Amino acid sequence: MIGVLDNHSALSQEVQITPTYREERANRRFSEKEKPLELSCCVTDLSIISHSFQDEKLIFDLTPSPPHPSIPPLQGRIQGDKEERGGSQGEPEQGQIIFVTGVQLNPTETAIELILQTPTGSTELLEPNNISSGNNFIVEIPNSQLKLPEGQSFRQTNPIEGISEVTVTNRDSNTIRVTVIGENAAPQVELFDSDKGLIFGLTPLEGGQGAQTPPTQTPTPSFPEASGERGASQGEPEEGQIIPVTGVQLNPTETAIELILQTPTGSAELLQPSNISSGNNFIVEIPNTQLQLPDGKPFRQTNPAQGISEITVTNRDASKIRVTATGETALPQVELFDSDSGLIFSFTPVEESAQTPSTPQPEEGEGQIVSIDRVQLNPTEMGFEIVLLTPAGKAQQLRVVNVSEGNNFIAEIPNAQLKLPDDRPFRTENPIEGVSEVTVTNQNENTVRVTAVGEEKQPTVELFDSEEGLVFSAVGDAPSAQGEEDIELVVTGEQDGYFVPNSSIGTRTDTPLRDIPQSIQVIPQQVLQDQNVTNFQDALRNVAGVTPVVDFGGPIVRGFNSTVLRDGLSEQSANGYVTDFQSNIEQIEILRGPASVLYGSGEPGGVVNLAEKKPQAEPFYRLGATIGNYDTYRGTLDFTGPLNSERTILYRLNTSYENSGSFIDFVDREEFAIFPVLSFQVGSNTRLTFDGGYRTATDFVDFYGLPLEGTILPNPVGEIPRSRFLGEPDFDETNLTNWNIGYLLEHEFSEDWSIRNRFRYNYALVESQGIAYDTGELEEDNRTFNRVATSNQTTAETYTLRTDLLGQFQTGIIEHDILFGVELRRGVDDGINRNGTEIFPLDVFDPEYGNFGTDTEVTFDGGTTGDNIGIYAQNLLSIGDKVKVLLGGRFDIVFSRTEDRLFPEFSVTSDTITNFAPRIGIVYQPIEPVSLYASWSRSFDPEFGTDRERNPFVPIEGEQFEAGVKTEFLDGRLAATLAFYQITRQNDFQPDPVDPNFNIQIGEQRSRGIDFDIRGELLPGLRLIANYSYIDAEITEDTTGLQGNQVRNVPQHSGSIWAVYEIQEGNLQGLGLGAGVFVVGDRQGNSGNTFELPSYALTNALLYYRRDNWRVQLNFENLFDTDYFINSYTDSSAIPGRPFTVRGQVFVTFGGNKSDRAFT
Repeated sequence: MIGVLDNHSALSQEVQITPTYREERANRRFSEKEKPLELSCCVTDLSIISHSFQDEKLIFDLTPSPPHPSIPPLQGRIQGDKEERGGSQGEPEQGQIIFVTGVQLNPTETAIELILQTPTGSTELLEPNNISSGNNFIVEIPNSQLKLPEGQSFRQTNPIEGISEVTVTNRDSNTIRVTVIGENAAPQVELFDSDKGLIFGLTPLEGGQGAQTPPTQTPTPSFPEASGERGASQGEPEEGQIIPVTGVQLNPTETAIELILQTPTGSAELLQPSNISSGNNFIVEIPNTQLQLPDGKPFRQTNPAQGISEITVTNRDASKIRVTATGETALPQVELFDSDSGLIFSFTPVEESAQTPSTPQPEEGEGQIVSIDRVQLNPTEMGFEIVLLTPAGKAQQLRVVNVSEGNNFIAEIPNAQLKLPDDRPFRTENPIEGVSEVTVTNQNENTVRVTAVGEEKQPTVELFDSEEGLVFSAVGDAPSAQGEEDIELVVTGEQDGYFVPNSSIGTRTDTPLRDIPQSIQVIPQQVLQDQNVTNFQDALRNVAGVTPVVDFGGPIVRGFNSTVLRDGLSEQSANGYVTDFQSNIEQIEILRGPASVLYGSGEPGGVVNLAEKKPQAEPFYRLGATIGNYDTYRGTLDFTGPLNSERTILYRLNTSYENSGSFIDFVDREEFAIFPVLSFQVGSNTRLTFDGGYRTATDFVDFYGLPLEGTILPNPVGEIPRSRFLGEPDFDETNLTNWNIGYLLEHEFSEDWSIRNRFRYNYALVESQGIAYDTGELEEDNRTFNRVATSNQTTAETYTLRTDLLGQFQTGIIEHDILFGVELRRGVDDGINRNGTEIFPLDVFDPEYGNFGTDTEVTFDGGTTGDNIGIYAQNLLSIGDKVKVLLGGRFDIVFSRTEDRLFPEFSVTSDTITNFAPRIGIVYQPIEPVSLYASWSRSFDPEFGTDRERNPFVPIEGEQFEAGVKTEFLDGRLAATLAFYQITRQNDFQPDPVDPNFNIQIGEQRSRGIDFDIRGELLPGLRLIANYSYIDAEITEDTTGLQGNQVRNVPQHSGSIWAVYEIQEGNLQGLGLGAGVFVVGDRQGNSGNTFELPSYALTNALLYYRRDNWRVQLNFENLFDTDYFINSYTDSSAIPGRPFTVRGQVFVTFGGNKSDRAFT
């Protein structure tokens, strides 16, 4: 057998190749007509780079290398051309899929072999396509599907020294991807057929071999002077003739690399490159040619050799190819050759000292500009990652602002400058399917912009810090009828900013806030951490129009009560029970105004959603400890990560324990909570997540507050201390047990259609005993306070099952984002109340505890069951680039059943109510950062139960008109919302002045006002969140003489400002200082407007230091120890606020090499 050795030089020789039969091993793929053979060559110290058949001869591309002990290694691209492989493999029948039913990884004498097990005789039909990049050997095998018994991918880490990972996955429903990641260089690969299946022989390379070999200076002439080496017989193509380039290979040589443009035999000599090199960029354009790769995409390889950052081959136009090789510090040296394979460019990188002086680095602290010296684009298992290489330790200084729009992921990095060696921006085309372009450019002299353009959808991007620099990890959204897009995981972690651009609360889809015609605010994790928030009432002070209150209901929004959700589901039962803020809360989302279209029956004030933390694919472990005055101790744990090597099973575990006192005498609290989450990736398009929670608490709760005389109103005896406890220390106690369990099933039918199915069951048991107020007023001596004993037990259960169908389609110029859904919900409340039969007085100025009795009688024994069926639809229409219209509606059927076991004559009452709630809104965006909007919506809240006289309640109805403007400043780092609104609520509730355990309905209330919110980053490291609200809330209709009065506990004026600055560099880098003022104006204390709660201003401060994986902080609340009252509870009592409070926290975080980041 005769072979031809061609080393792309003047030397070409024929050698004798001896076939050697091997019975125990599969044959190398040359020709099926030949028997199994092993190649041995009389020329020693040569490695086979590639092979092909021409004129009945087997052509080998050889390079000197150490001899392999057995089979010569086949490096670089696996030849997928049938002629080169022998031409007799055959093809799968149209539509035929070859199944890979098993994967084995076996050690060999010098390396390992990967076996893809297929049905007998089908292996030869597989046609791998090589798309390797950098240290990653990657092949894709069309017309095949991985079908392992457990339905998962194959993944093995560190199978042999020199190879860090081997994976076999389904790229889509008919393509398998095999990836082998070399530690220092791409491994050498041999390919075999066998009865077992397709075999890849994998040999790792050391860092000094292959593509990673450092270049040496070789005195070779540079192009185009070297064109004479091609000989004098090139000729010219005929007029109009286009020479196709059907393949591109990049092979290592002894001192550099060579690029081969594969052309038809004999046509390479007709190509006439024109040199248009510039700076560090070697650039040639080749007329009368066209790049025709099998995937129809350009060729690109990043960092093929040390000293060369990128090589690309693209179509300049329909008849011209451009080849570009970018040197890191200098223009590469180039030689040009012809061969039967095609046109060959041999590249030798030039060291910086040989040609180009080094790029000066900015001095420490100079303008606080972080230099980005290099950009790398590396493939990952799910997509690719962009690495912005910065000086050591500088990556964490970078703040990333998300200004994405449409299909374009866009991030801007202030106080950074791109300083690549050639002073040019970074750009690559089609790095993965679904992403058409990635660029890194200087937006201005101190801002870098990173852009990833999705072909049909915006790519999913996560942000990390690493030792090398800032890392953007991207997953493309490739178009596919099978919907190969993976379900996006919501990644949580320490956020760097106060502005969250997207939220699902407004449309139940991940829609930019600027596209929603309603006022929405998000309090992100960074604010919660900076302010050391432990209850959501304190967090809501950061949002305009929200009035925190301390009672059994939710916060007041725009003058009315609100509905509290946990992860989008209601846990507020008919008696008003609401779960508290917990350590598993990632952020708090507030939708102001009616939201019945999305969330069913609810209050017209708005919706407050406590969004929970989700599992992450990257391991993350955080431990926290808090200590404060009033004997406050709290510990938290937050663990997350994968449970298997394929990362298809993820978990998250949040736990907390608290033991704390209070500024109120004898009041303390002990609580334990645990929240596990387990998520399974079931195939490529389905995810199933189970979540649960358990919480138990024991505390003394003084909800009734203090009498007005001596606090709000003057008392001739004196002022009652804020710390006064009016119960009994040895008797008062409240025990809470709360647990829940549920699941979320997500499936994507295609890129445009998906379904979500969500279920949760929540149970709460509250058992309390204590001393309650008789009337809440002091006796005539202005010091005696009458009390009675009480004992209550209440259970609350909520069942919710919701299914959403989401889709996208286009009609003409109108794009539709639609939502169809159905929700089934049941709320069950049951309780028994006992009140004392005797009155026990207490001197509020000189209390003597222990003088009380526990004799009680039952005053209530009954329960309420409410069943709700809701069917809803929503359509967000995008008309061109400037107009969006939101249409929605929901039809509800509500069944209620109330049982009164205390009075048999009122034993059971039932009712059925139907309602339709519409929503209409429009957004006009005249310029990119500005959205003008207007909307109209209605709400519906069927109230179950009866008043004190056993009369059933009628439903509450609400209606809102709203208009406003949303805008962004400072290149998207700062966002603001201004809203004008009017809400009308009919059949409103107020506490019964005779018995605060009951409510009365008083007619109609109207609230109109202005909200203004601003949040974001003014300067690098300077975070801001501020708001102002004006509310005119009035009782407009009433049957008890209250018409024209102001609504209780609603201030006309309120606002806050909170700012934090973190030092960005120097010895104090990581040190943060913060301060804020929270102002609440005068407000009426009752519906009769007989007394007024005075205004107050609280000053809070923050001091923290973070370094590496540690964060230590101190929070100071009510810094000047202001006396204030949060709200009135009854017509004769008010709830005092906390005096000066200090809390210290320490966090330590462990994880991988990357720390999670989120966009500002």
